[in-house]
Amino acid sequence: MKHIRKAPLLNLIRRFASAGQPHPARSFRINSSLNPEAPYPTAFDEWYDALSWIVDTDPSVHRLDSSKISLVGDSTGTNLADALSILDKQRHPEDVRIQSQILLYSPLQAAKHGYASYKVFDQSCYMLTAKSIQAAWDYYISNHENRLKSTAAPLEASIKELKGAASTYIFTAEADVLWDEGV
Repeated sequence: MKHIRKAPLLNLIRRFASAGQPHPARSFRINSSLNPEAPYPTAFDEWYDALSWIVDTDPSVHRLDSSKISLVGDSTGTNLADALSILDKQRHPEDVRIQSQILLYSPLQAAKHGYASYKVFDQSCYMLTAKSIQAAWDYYISNHENRLKSTAAPLEASIKELKGAASTYIFTAEADVLWDEGV
């Protein structure tokens, strides 16, 4: 599977993933295509292919327990992780494969950009601005109809889509234009 590469994660993430477990968590990184060369749904499809490979491949090949899958994403990775969790639940409602996820500073809403944090932290001394976030969404999803899909913008998901999906821990940065999308 070309999109999976073993990689160490931050100690914090390993601790979350291993909490209460008799053995440390195993981790891997999905090397998905990047924007603007690969707009939606390219990277998303690659993440889904990686999940399917883990679940459908004999565990002796990858030494992962496919019944205990947790996702971790930061920035655009949170969008992909959350959307993948939603799609997994849609396609496997009786056998959800993703058990939990950790999302770090989350861009989860493609269609709406009128949040207070966009105004408060725009043009501040911090790295992200409302304009840069909008440009990133334009590169990722140029078709505005796709921005309303829960697999592109997880905050578009209905309560029905979210019920029974993976347990989610969301971490936000206080002085961040994306803060409102994470709370």
